[in-house]
Amino acid sequence: MIEVGKKYTPRTLRRIRQYYFTFKDEKWSTMSTKLSWSHYAELLSINDENKLLYYLNIFIDQIINVRSLRNKIKNKEYERLPAKTKNKLINRETTKVQDFIKNPIIIKNSRKFKIVSEKILQNLILLHTIPFL
Repeated sequence: MIEVGKKYTPRTLRRIRQYYFTFKDEKWSTMSTKLSWSHYAELLSINDENKLLYYLNIFIDQIINVRSLRNKIKNKEYERLPAKTKNKLINRETTKVQDFIKNPIIIKNSRKFKIVSEKILQNLILLHTIPFL
């Protein structure tokens, strides 16, 4: 410890080493100016390359802070994506909003509403509760 200084704990040195092995073949000079070490520390816990690229792309698109990135990883946002969407992301195909919705809700209504507000949805549910029971 005395050789490298007090700030470099064994944990920090392991993360620096892990950072090197994870990103050694990449050209990250532009990313290094955007990501902080705290961002990298969160990303280093990810072993799957596709998952890592997903969270990096989210950061590039949304420029989120460390807390938001940590929450996305903790909530397993990538794992909850449908397999079809994951394949699109891996193959770098264009995606739509519908690709990120796992189970869209399809509302069938007898009144043929084009736009269903929360109040209309509540009324539709109440109308069909008694026949359902």
